[in-house]
Amino acid sequence: MGELKEWLKNRKESPRTIRELANIFHNIPYKTVAGWVHKDSIPKDKEIRRKLYELTNINKYKVSESIERSKKFEKEIPIENYTNLLIKDIEYDLNQILLKLSLLRNENKEIQIEDYKSKEIMINIKKIIYECFKTLTPLINNENLRKKFREEINKNDIAMLSSLLEALLDEKKFKIWLIFKNIELKEKK
Repeated sequence: MGELKEWLKNRKESPRTIRELANIFHNIPYKTVAGWVHKDSIPKDKEIRRKLYELTNINKYKVSESIERSKKFEKEIPIENYTNLLIKDIEYDLNQILLKLSLLRNENKEIQIEDYKSKEIMINIKKIIYECFKTLTPLINNENLRKKFREEINKNDIAMLSSLLEALLDEKKFKIWLIFKNIELKEKK
């Protein structure tokens, strides 16, 4: 059974039916909403997905905010402000990667991670790494953004993340990395 169908089925208050759900989306035909429920399809429109996610909290409807913000601001604001927002996105992605890697390291200390949990963690880490890569992509062809990046991002943070990622690929390097793990990340002011 699809997640949306299950969600409707388990509700005690409106919306509990396809008709009630369709009424929330005023301009969407009933048959389209029925397709979301019965065929487990995902709306292409990001605003509809965002609204579905806010209503249901079903992850497949979640819209990546950092990419959407980057695309939106890239068109609407001056390059200096866009650069600052891009740097904040990069810092956020960097912190998310470090947090996920830290969680992975801590979970492995005490117990063997169950197989499904391990796969879930790996999927989340891959998503964060790809999000970070997508966020950094505008820097590839823009010298001004690269210059601003170099001014704003602390080189030690990048080195710490880079060394951790490399260490995770080799157990001997990881044990050496553990010795230096107490170095804290510092935000450039």
